[in-house]
Amino acid sequence: MVLSEALRKLNFFPHYWRHFLAMIGGILFPLSFSPFDFDLVIFISLFLFLKSLVGADLKTAFFVGWIFGMAVFGLGVGWIQISIHQFGIPYWAFSFGLTFFFVALMAIYYAILGQCVSLISVGSPLYIITIPCLWFLSEYVRSNFLTGFPWLLVGYTQLDGPLKGFIPLVGSIGCSGLVVFITATLFWSLKRFKFRWSALVSICFLVFFSSFLLQNVDWTETHKNNLQVALVQGAIPQQIKWDASQLEGSIQRYLDLTQEYWEKDLIIWPETALPIFPENVPDIIEMLSQKGSDTSTVLLIGAPTKGVTKEKYFNSILQLGSSSDSYSKRKLVPYGEYFPGKNYFRFFHKYFLIPMSDLSSGDSLKNSLSVKGREVGILICYEVAFTDIAFSSLPKSHFLVNVSNDAWFGNSIAPFQHLQIARVRALESGRPILRATNDGLTALIDHKGGFIAMGPQFNPAVVSGTVFGRSGATPYLQYGDYPVLYFSVFIIFLILYKHLRFDVDSNY
Repeated sequence: MVLSEALRKLNFFPHYWRHFLAMIGGILFPLSFSPFDFDLVIFISLFLFLKSLVGADLKTAFFVGWIFGMAVFGLGVGWIQISIHQFGIPYWAFSFGLTFFFVALMAIYYAILGQCVSLISVGSPLYIITIPCLWFLSEYVRSNFLTGFPWLLVGYTQLDGPLKGFIPLVGSIGCSGLVVFITATLFWSLKRFKFRWSALVSICFLVFFSSFLLQNVDWTETHKNNLQVALVQGAIPQQIKWDASQLEGSIQRYLDLTQEYWEKDLIIWPETALPIFPENVPDIIEMLSQKGSDTSTVLLIGAPTKGVTKEKYFNSILQLGSSSDSYSKRKLVPYGEYFPGKNYFRFFHKYFLIPMSDLSSGDSLKNSLSVKGREVGILICYEVAFTDIAFSSLPKSHFLVNVSNDAWFGNSIAPFQHLQIARVRALESGRPILRATNDGLTALIDHKGGFIAMGPQFNPAVVSGTVFGRSGATPYLQYGDYPVLYFSVFIIFLILYKHLRFDVDSNY
């Protein structure tokens, strides 16, 4: 607020101070997420966003929101250009253009949100309840519409923040609404009461103190059985991972790392640790199965598999050893693992050289594996970002397993964001997560989203330990987003009804 007034007085960008504030707010936004983890910065970012929309007409609000979104997604998920350029399309301009298009498309969510926010008078008490509802609905739609993109949700910033206690209660999107509620209350208090802080302080104290109390609640119970686990991180560079001449060396590295952990209950190799169809290396599969049987060890190994028909291929997890089974990925990455509308965009499709980019979805009813009498929910890479997929095996599953290969994104912030999402899923569900990755960040995560053990990035390593399963369900696992969703829809419809009724009455 002070900054905007100063800009006006100095006649600096006299017509575009809104855009400037929105851009600054958007730049600050990703700093609240991993690996930066400045969780309180999110309040500043949202405050600037709300300030930039005060008094704006619909056209201006749309553009201001779009600028905010461009900064958010441009800095927050710009890493997708790495995988597109280095492993898909070798033309820099082409990969940059596709990344820009994606960022611009995602920014529209904030553009529309900006228009909706601009319609609510800051002077009205309805402001502090309507804005959080609008934000919740925006993130909910973004997470579920078409293929969905539940990345950079505001609630993720509170994993280690002051509102952490609410995540098992209302989920990450519900927590987003709480963050926006506090920010909107601050903004409204400054605008309405001219620095009269009593109402703000009381509300914030109540919310933060409630969160503190909720953090001490165990929503789930420790299961009687535990698992001795070993997560194997091969750190195979993506540049050579699919090179046939490097196959023997890659497999041997995983075998060497596994050698001293055969007495564990469960050994996990990450997504596509075996970069070849299992039937092409029958000797390896037979050796691993026999070794697992001899030591009463279960192995979960990432590998591509073929369907009944030759036209279908899957990103799968093989279960070998004392028991055998498999799971195939159900939620595929668009334009990474499959090409939506390929028949209509054949020109573009031929330029995509990404390995395993023409996959099929696995059985929607297959969501878990049985490991020594314990149900284990399986999530391959991107699936951990979607609560409907992540929780489909719950509450029957005692553990969740997440395997991934984040080498696609090089030395970027993507693996840290991915790990943060997995930790949030653990907190939301009250389940430990066993996360095995190719090059980091491999980790054993407890049911509160904390670390039991964690491996280094970009180096071969084995993360091992004892993990206790959990039973029962958190409130969020039981009810999902529906309570907050119904409440938000009700508030918006109530406001629309009153507005329309007032317009009708005023015409008479």
